[in-house]
Amino acid sequence: MPDQDSSSRRFLTRFLCALAIAVLCLTELHAQTKLGAQYDNAGCGQAFAVDKDGVTVVTYPDLGTQYNPVTIAQTALGCYHNYKRSGSEQARRKYLEQIHWLRENYLRVSDDMAAYAYQFAWAGYGLASGWHSGLAQGQAISALIRYYYDTGDKSVLPLINELKNFLFLPQEKGGVLRTTPEGGIWFEEYPSDPPSFVWNGNVSTILKPIWHPLTTNAQAIGLSSATISPGKRSASSTFRQPRTLARTE
Repeated sequence: MPDQDSSSRRFLTRFLCALAIAVLCLTELHAQTKLGAQYDNAGCGQAFAVDKDGVTVVTYPDLGTQYNPVTIAQTALGCYHNYKRSGSEQARRKYLEQIHWLRENYLRVSDDMAAYAYQFAWAGYGLASGWHSGLAQGQAISALIRYYYDTGDKSVLPLINELKNFLFLPQEKGGVLRTTPEGGIWFEEYPSDPPSFVWNGNVSTILKPIWHPLTTNAQAIGLSSATISPGKRSASSTFRQPRTLARTE
């Protein structure tokens, strides 16, 4: 009987992991089809205020109005898909306004690395102003890749690869890459101490931009199994130890 219970638990955790990954993949596909109209419209910034240049800003109760790189990149993506689907020049202008901000507001980390930083603290994870998010870099890469295919503007290609390079910088060196308890790698949405291991932030980075042909290199190819497999194992562990390993937000 114990063996049967153990097999059932293993089956359940594997099923839930596979289901979660499938949902994320279908969400990305859904966003790029006519069925994604509601998603894309919501992502085109109607819910947020903008600055004088049309860039999306977020007002937080305790922090005031701030630029959030994830929100800006997601607005660019939503408006890009809206424009491609409907031909709306308003959506195109809005997506290009977000792209302009992304091109002008990254920070130089090294000769071959760039990153977006949050210019406000995030107390929930103990992060001081200037922190970096793996999800922010991944979403920005995704938006900039679409911009390149839309315009053919090759000047954005170095930035795309510099952002990708930053994703592989270990957290102890100021990056967002962390080793999981299972020995694999994890792109931290919130590079906190102790590790937060936000699962959906990591998976969004894995499934979206860094495996794209524009950013793929030997390093990324070699690390693909090292990210996806440990992510599944960490998710499985979550169901057994929900307060110690991966979580979602």
